[in-house]
Amino acid sequence: MTLEELQEGLKQGKKVRIRGYVKPKNRYRLSDELVDVTIDTQIPAYEILKRQSLTEVKSIPLNKVVEISKKHEGTREDAEKALEEVKKSLEKTSSGGRFDDPKYKNLAPYVNLNTETGDIYFTGKKVNEIKLSTSSYKEKNSRPKTLIKNEIKRDLPNTVKTWKVNKDNIDKIEFV
Repeated sequence: MTLEELQEGLKQGKKVRIRGYVKPKNRYRLSDELVDVTIDTQIPAYEILKRQSLTEVKSIPLNKVVEISKKHEGTREDAEKALEEVKKSLEKTSSGGRFDDPKYKNLAPYVNLNTETGDIYFTGKKVNEIKLSTSSYKEKNSRPKTLIKNEIKRDLPNTVKTWKVNKDNIDKIEFV
């Protein structure tokens, strides 16, 4: 596939699959993990997603958050603080992102090319992921409030991720 074919497929609204995507090791993933991931880049503007998420969070009853808190050995106070912090984070206005830099060329909405490194960044929702190789993980030692916030935010509309593929590996990208 060429960059032009990639742009054309994205204009048609196709989902992207990256075969053999390497999830690099980080603080908790102790080795690289290989996956096939399918991404939907056809999403509304991020500010719209944030508003939708805020509406969802405001409609979550406190007793549901308290139940989540109990699951993570937290208190009612942890639940209240977590819910309030998630609301505040969604109410903040966001400034431009890293892709506003002139070194990035926009190939399609939510797909950008770093003209200096040749990396293509796909931002969107993960449709599915198939693990090809596993990794070992270090246990996280998060506080209950953090675990509660993570669980609240997990399925919100503004939960998008970014995947990076170098243009030399463009053959790993296909449309589905």
